[in-house]
Amino acid sequence: MIKSRQIACAITFALLTSAALVFADSAYFVALGDLPGGARESTAYDISADGSVVVGYGTTAAGRRAFRWTVDDGMVELTAPVPIMSSVAHGVSRNGEVIVGNVNIDSENFAFRWTQAEGMVLYETDGIVGALRSTAYGVSNDGSAVVGTKVIDSEPKAVRWGPNGELTVIDIPNAFSGSSLCVSADGKTIGALGAVVGALGERVFLWTQEAGATDLGYLTAPNYDFVPGGMSANGTTIVGTRFGAGFHAFRWNAETGLAYLDEALTDCDDSAAYDVTADGLVIVGTCGATDAAIWGADGTPRKLRDILTNDFSVNLSTWELYQTFAVSDDGSKHVGYGRSPSHFLEAWLARIPKSACGCPGDVNSDGAVDSNDIRKFIDCLVGTEADCLCANTDGLVGVDTNDIAYFASTMLAGTNCP
Repeated sequence: MIKSRQIACAITFALLTSAALVFADSAYFVALGDLPGGARESTAYDISADGSVVVGYGTTAAGRRAFRWTVDDGMVELTAPVPIMSSVAHGVSRNGEVIVGNVNIDSENFAFRWTQAEGMVLYETDGIVGALRSTAYGVSNDGSAVVGTKVIDSEPKAVRWGPNGELTVIDIPNAFSGSSLCVSADGKTIGALGAVVGALGERVFLWTQEAGATDLGYLTAPNYDFVPGGMSANGTTIVGTRFGAGFHAFRWNAETGLAYLDEALTDCDDSAAYDVTADGLVIVGTCGATDAAIWGADGTPRKLRDILTNDFSVNLSTWELYQTFAVSDDGSKHVGYGRSPSHFLEAWLARIPKSACGCPGDVNSDGAVDSNDIRKFIDCLVGTEADCLCANTDGLVGVDTNDIAYFASTMLAGTNCP
């Protein structure tokens, strides 16, 4: 049990800490750098549920290499068990323990699964020589299901690998090629891309063990390609991009069906969606080709740069945020790539605070942020108060010491409630 006196001391310390440091704990932007030795180029493709692990690729003197990034270790290369030309990490499990992607060996791609204990394990290499190509794109919550594509009989097929590498081909009726691109938290629902015989464009399919593959249809014209990018934790929402006559972000929901996302941003004639939060409400991607964007729960798009600089006064200097490829489960942490002030293409991590309260800091909901809120905040932390919606300042599960910094920042800011 956390004692009230300890909490009071912690809050006092946070309030006395510089405002810049406190705000850095609430909203921030971090350049993830690059692997040592090569040209300055890196990209972040995925992030764990809590935002503590980021994966993608960096560049060494030997070429592109898959990486794992954490606050403690920074960017670390995922080494392969055999000589390779390049590697990329496409996905990470929600618990951050399993990473998937592909390596290139003699101009052939092979899927891999990486864990701290086993290192990088290659799939479907068949002794490397003359092996068929494969790539892993997504992984379930605990890493037991990995999804991707494998070339079988000269055609790419949507597949799933089990916990021991056992291969299951996803049957897409009448499709001559396919690829599994995203998966639900439990690994039982897959979002796949399929090229159907007689159809002019590629379609999105929802696959489950019980129902098989279901065609989610198309919008505007049948000859456009619909490519899934991300899936909600329960598999009831899929987001992605339609290609053909430009590119446009879409969302499919089990209740509302397939629909384009709003592009009501200046200079946003085209858009792409790459990921969605666990609850299926917040979508991330890009507006045009060079502006990382967010669609909120109400469907309204905003540029990530505008949110960071205008709403939270984060100094981005001359950074250009090109694309957001992934978002943490709660929607607070975003990863992608952009052009740094040094003109290099570089991976980044941004945090946008998620407050459960309409007026941040007003823990007792009396319309003011003042000393009365401190007492209730402490009561919520020690467990003597049940009504703690507005004390959960970081938007994660429960009220704990992680909420102190953001609560202190709202007190320092002197927030005025509407």
